[in-house]
Amino acid sequence: IRWSRQDLMRRLADLGLTPFPSQTNFLLTQVPEEVDASTLYNQLKQKNIFVRYFNEESLRDKIRISIGSKKENDVLISSIKDILGK
Repeated sequence: IRWSRQDLMRRLADLGLTPFPSQTNFLLTQVPEEVDASTLYNQLKQKNIFVRYFNEESLRDKIRISIGSKKENDVLISSIKDILGK
């Protein structure tokens, strides 16, 4: 999980998202200002990729992503690229 977490953090940052440091099995990740976090959440959900979105004032620009296997993380990154048009 440690390697997967570090790899996922780097790959999310490469896409313009900002993952917060973590020692857990998930990453709280701030999405870029030009992207609505709830929209990203819903578009991932439509692709059967389940992340968490919290509709609370201090968390509305963030999603929480559980650390998955290499394959699951690859699918996540590919889907976020598609959604962001990268």
